Amino acid sequence: MRYVLPVWPLIAVVIGLYGFQNAWGAALGYHAGTILALWQMPSGLGKLRSGFTWGWAAASLGLMLGTFVSVRLALPRVIGIDPGMFWDEMPSRLASLGLAGPSLVLFGVYFVTLHPVLEDLAWHGVLSVKPIVGPFHPHDFWFAIYHVPVLLKIFPGAWVLAGISFIVLVLSSATWRIVAKRTGGLQAMVLQHAAADAAILGAVLWRAAG
Repeated sequence: MRYVLPVWPLIAVVIGLYGFQNAWGAALGYHAGTILALWQMPSGLGKLRSGFTWGWAAASLGLMLGTFVSVRLALPRVIGIDPGMFWDEMPSRLASLGLAGPSLVLFGVYFVTLHPVLEDLAWHGVLSVKPIVGPFHPHDFWFAIYHVPVLLKIFPGAWVLAGISFIVLVLSSATWRIVAKRTGGLQAMVLQHAAADAAILGAVLWRAAG
């Protein structure tokens, strides 16, 4: 399972989004693999008991604000669509993947709470991070890769966005791995991850003018 887990998110996304056209299918499939890995290797759960510091908690607020502003201002322009039209089309893009009404609300709660916990447990709890030379680990790239088909499903043909997001996610994964190492646990990293996810969700769902 340790060797399957890095590529499992990509498999789950392809099956859920491209096979079943459903965001819930992708998310639940991804996290089912994580839970199975935790059941087989429960020692990773211990990393959730530590790692909180007030300094990193305060940094989460800055990360949230910066992510919200970046997504809100840059996303339509990177894709090359008029911001007003882009944000007007967003509900239909999400609805095509089963995210509308109560389903969207529930998914939003899930995305900001359980998703960061399970995802960080997958990449920094279950997967053993061996000593490496340099700032990056192969898991940083696997973490970023699985997001690419997600973006291309929501925004077909947006390869520039996918490329920029890949770079940002590799850097984010490497940074959060360092945070986890310095704090001795996952709590600060999960908090930062949740803050970034909340900002992305808020920017996408906010219906004010682009």
